[in-house]
Amino acid sequence: MEVEATVARRIYVGCLMVVLLVFIWQLATEERAIEASVVGSVSSENTSTQSQTQSGSVARLHNISSAGPLHKDDAPAAAAAPCPLCGEFTPSTSLTFLVQNPRTGSLFISGRLSQYSHTLNYKAVRVKDLSPRPFRSEDDFRHFACTLHPGYKVIVWDSGATPNWVLEKWPAGTALIVTGDEAGRWGVCDRGRCWGPFGEDDDETAYFPTNTSTTPVSIALPSAVRPWFRQYYDPKQVQAFQATATALYWPLGSRAEVPMPQRSQLKPAAQRRYLVSVMASITDHGRQVLAESLEGSTDISQEQMFLHITGGWHPDVHNEDYIEPEQYSTILQDTVFAPCPKGHSLDTFRFYEAIEAGAIPVIDLDRGKARKFFPPEYFDAPIVTVEGWKGVDKELAVLWKDPKKLDKRQQELLQWYDNFMATKTAELERTVKVHGQK
Repeated sequence: MEVEATVARRIYVGCLMVVLLVFIWQLATEERAIEASVVGSVSSENTSTQSQTQSGSVARLHNISSAGPLHKDDAPAAAAAPCPLCGEFTPSTSLTFLVQNPRTGSLFISGRLSQYSHTLNYKAVRVKDLSPRPFRSEDDFRHFACTLHPGYKVIVWDSGATPNWVLEKWPAGTALIVTGDEAGRWGVCDRGRCWGPFGEDDDETAYFPTNTSTTPVSIALPSAVRPWFRQYYDPKQVQAFQATATALYWPLGSRAEVPMPQRSQLKPAAQRRYLVSVMASITDHGRQVLAESLEGSTDISQEQMFLHITGGWHPDVHNEDYIEPEQYSTILQDTVFAPCPKGHSLDTFRFYEAIEAGAIPVIDLDRGKARKFFPPEYFDAPIVTVEGWKGVDKELAVLWKDPKKLDKRQQELLQWYDNFMATKTAELERTVKVHGQK
């Protein structure tokens, strides 16, 4: 009897366990059904929103000149989008600039762009390991782009070439800016050597399979990287990417070490102490001619000019031969005309530093080279252009005779610069948002 009772109890307990397991299974099934219904509804709404937002953003990207600046309150609502590298991309309220080279990346490191932001909050991070071949593997790149720096970002890359898989796995919501005048040939072939998505011309693995030739006529890039930006305007870039209009110019900007002047404290041009100032190194014949023209001038007195000429270029702005950045900025803020002789490129930090200080840049057209290697919109600005530095003192002395016109030119220049920088930042913000919706 005891054995039978024990068996009966075990059967009873077993039945209870089965009933309990069935009940738990039913609850779990109902929860999954509800969750699937909710996720399906949200996914449907997100897909609809994403389609509408992407359509509008692409339209605005192609009409940026007429669209006018955006405001933070006008930011379009972006939906989560798939990312070829990170899985799902979630839009953010900030834009992070990941900068490799603090010199060519000065515009981002200095925080100057924040005043021109439209819909996002800007921040910059110095990333020392962004070398020409920075990522050893796809997992390495994924950790960098998805884990360390999620959300909207701009990779500011001082590089002339990159592995195919980095561009093919380009993370959503990310724009590319290539900096550096020496690395400015990105995506262009010259005298048998190729840069950019091609890589070096002896490295077959660096060629994109979608390219039909090794000439820079129609360089193809994955859609996730288009458009991309580059410093230092070059007509070769325009030609190489003209089929898809994917190479956009990005301004060099001022050096991070040079203080940002307070706009409200800038003197009118006619009230400034120096008619002209030049603080530069003699690195080529053109700079030598400029220095000699001013030093021997009979049209501008020595009291009306500030000259600090050194014998060679130094990468360190605090070099003992140089004027300290704070004093350099102070002098520019008391200068009417600031000649901007070329360095490695026609585009120089000095050009932007002069405008920020309320000084009027003077550019040597250099027998047509300036109009070829300077962005076309720069010639819409009320800067001063000369054909050669010889006799520049006489031309500036004539302009000095009309103070009212000088003040008007100065104000128009500052307005042009604000509009130009606002347009470029709007272009960049729209680009990362379109990339975040693909």
